[in-house]
Amino acid sequence: MKAFPKLLQDRYFLGHCLVQSFIFVSFFCYIGSSSFIFQGIYQVSAQSYSYIFGLIGIGLMVVGVLPAKLAGKVPEAKIMKYALISPVVTCCLLLAAFMFYSPL
Repeated sequence: MKAFPKLLQDRYFLGHCLVQSFIFVSFFCYIGSSSFIFQGIYQVSAQSYSYIFGLIGIGLMVVGVLPAKLAGKVPEAKIMKYALISPVVTCCLLLAAFMFYSPL
Protein backbone atom coordinates (compact mmCIF):
# COMPACT_ATOMS: atom_id res chain seq x y z
CA MET A 1 0.00 0.00 0.00
CA LYS A 2 2.93 2.32 0.62
CA ALA A 3 4.07 1.97 -2.98
CA PHE A 4 0.75 3.10 -4.52
CA PRO A 5 1.42 6.86 -4.31
CA LYS A 6 4.76 6.33 -6.03
CA LEU A 7 3.14 4.18 -8.74
CA LEU A 8 0.40 6.75 -9.33
CA GLN A 9 3.07 9.37 -10.05
CA ASP A 10 4.83 7.17 -12.62
CA ARG A 11 3.49 8.27 -16.04
CA TYR A 12 5.01 5.27 -17.83
CA PHE A 13 3.26 2.84 -15.49
CA LEU A 14 -0.05 4.73 -15.70
CA GLY A 15 0.11 4.72 -19.49
CA HIS A 16 0.44 0.96 -19.58
CA CYS A 17 -2.34 0.59 -16.99
CA LEU A 18 -4.69 2.78 -19.04
CA VAL A 19 -4.00 0.86 -22.24
CA GLN A 20 -4.60 -2.45 -20.47
CA SER A 21 -7.75 -1.09 -18.84
CA PHE A 22 -9.23 0.03 -22.16
CA ILE A 23 -8.44 -3.33 -23.76
CA PHE A 24 -10.11 -5.22 -20.92
CA VAL A 25 -13.14 -2.91 -20.96
CA SER A 26 -13.61 -3.59 -24.66
CA PHE A 27 -13.15 -7.33 -24.04
CA PHE A 28 -15.86 -7.38 -21.37
CA CYS A 29 -18.14 -5.31 -23.61
CA TYR A 30 -17.66 -7.99 -26.25
CA ILE A 31 -18.44 -10.77 -23.77
CA GLY A 32 -21.53 -8.97 -22.54
CA SER A 33 -22.97 -7.97 -25.89
CA SER A 34 -21.82 -10.58 -28.39
CA SER A 35 -24.75 -12.93 -27.81
CA PHE A 36 -27.24 -10.10 -28.39
CA ILE A 37 -25.46 -9.00 -31.55
CA PHE A 38 -25.01 -12.45 -33.07
CA GLN A 39 -28.40 -13.85 -32.06
CA GLY A 40 -30.49 -10.68 -32.18
CA ILE A 41 -29.10 -8.86 -35.21
CA TYR A 42 -27.60 -11.66 -37.29
CA GLN A 43 -30.20 -14.30 -36.30
CA VAL A 44 -27.56 -16.91 -35.45
CA SER A 45 -28.84 -19.95 -33.57
CA ALA A 46 -27.67 -20.63 -30.03
CA GLN A 47 -25.67 -23.63 -31.25
CA SER A 48 -23.92 -21.61 -33.97
CA TYR A 49 -23.23 -18.80 -31.51
CA SER A 50 -21.53 -21.25 -29.15
CA TYR A 51 -19.28 -22.39 -32.01
CA ILE A 52 -18.45 -18.78 -32.93
CA PHE A 53 -17.73 -17.91 -29.30
CA GLY A 54 -15.53 -21.00 -28.93
CA LEU A 55 -13.56 -20.23 -32.09
CA ILE A 56 -12.97 -16.66 -30.97
CA GLY A 57 -11.83 -17.99 -27.58
CA ILE A 58 -9.36 -20.36 -29.24
CA GLY A 59 -8.10 -17.48 -31.39
CA LEU A 60 -7.58 -15.34 -28.28
CA MET A 61 -5.58 -18.13 -26.64
CA VAL A 62 -3.37 -18.55 -29.69
CA VAL A 63 -2.77 -14.80 -30.01
CA GLY A 64 -2.20 -14.56 -26.24
CA VAL A 65 0.90 -16.75 -26.57
CA LEU A 66 2.41 -14.44 -29.17
CA PRO A 67 3.83 -11.78 -26.78
CA ALA A 68 5.59 -14.47 -24.75
CA LYS A 69 7.20 -15.86 -27.90
CA LEU A 70 8.26 -12.39 -29.07
CA ALA A 71 9.63 -11.25 -25.70
CA GLY A 72 13.36 -10.65 -25.89
CA LYS A 73 13.40 -11.04 -29.68
CA VAL A 74 11.38 -7.96 -30.65
CA PRO A 75 11.71 -4.56 -28.93
CA GLU A 76 8.97 -3.77 -26.41
CA ALA A 77 8.08 -0.53 -28.17
CA LYS A 78 7.37 -2.38 -31.41
CA ILE A 79 5.18 -4.95 -29.64
CA MET A 80 3.29 -2.14 -27.89
CA LYS A 81 2.85 -0.28 -31.17
CA TYR A 82 1.22 -3.24 -32.87
CA ALA A 83 -0.74 -4.12 -29.74
CA LEU A 84 -2.30 -0.65 -29.90
CA ILE A 85 -2.78 -0.50 -33.66
CA SER A 86 -4.55 -3.85 -34.03
CA PRO A 87 -7.58 -3.07 -31.79
CA VAL A 88 -8.01 0.35 -33.42
CA VAL A 89 -7.96 -1.15 -36.92
CA THR A 90 -10.31 -3.94 -35.85
CA CYS A 91 -12.75 -1.47 -34.30
CA CYS A 92 -12.71 0.64 -37.47
CA LEU A 93 -13.44 -2.43 -39.59
CA LEU A 94 -16.26 -3.45 -37.25
CA LEU A 95 -17.74 0.04 -37.37
CA ALA A 96 -17.57 0.02 -41.18
CA ALA A 97 -19.27 -3.38 -41.21
CA PHE A 98 -22.10 -2.04 -39.05
CA MET A 99 -22.46 1.13 -41.10
CA PHE A 100 -22.77 -0.75 -44.38
CA TYR A 101 -25.03 -3.48 -42.94
CA SER A 102 -22.63 -6.19 -44.00
CA PRO A 103 -23.79 -9.78 -43.51
CA LEU A 104 -22.17 -12.04 -40.97
